[in-house]
Amino acid sequence: VVQAVFPLPDSSRSPAGMTFIGDNLWMVDENTARLFELDPATALPLKTFRLPDSIYPDATSWGIAWDGEHLWHSQYARGEIFQLDTTDGLVVSSFAPPDSWIMGIEYDGQHLWGVSQQTGLAYVMSLPTGALIGAFPWQVPYSLGMTLVNGYMWCASGKLPSGTRRV
Repeated sequence: VVQAVFPLPDSSRSPAGMTFIGDNLWMVDENTARLFELDPATALPLKTFRLPDSIYPDATSWGIAWDGEHLWHSQYARGEIFQLDTTDGLVVSSFAPPDSWIMGIEYDGQHLWGVSQQTGLAYVMSLPTGALIGAFPWQVPYSLGMTLVNGYMWCASGKLPSGTRRV
């Protein structure tokens, strides 16, 4: 049951990854490469940052995860994963993930997970270096985003060949 709906910020065109930090919702916009901190009660942006320019011209902003101390952001298509400062949006560090098509990311309390839309693999990486802990086949085709709740990883699927989308 939908509990609330609010419009996107004016400068947002294509919402992608989301995470909560404290009481506020943080959202990545894929097409405008912006990061928003939103007040979920008022829908007003509290902060807006331009996401880092990738060293690759065709990388696109997508995933976001909070590890309890740091905000992490993935850019897919020859992408990178960035550690961002939540006060000014600047890059603290970055690493090249094992797969350039990692879109959704999530932190499980120990490691950063990333799922690739292209290869159908899930990756488990250590932070802050991004060293690969493991990889395994992912059962959700066209994976776009993921979140961990009560020991279960939830994943959103893009448009399947049948035309359906699933969580």
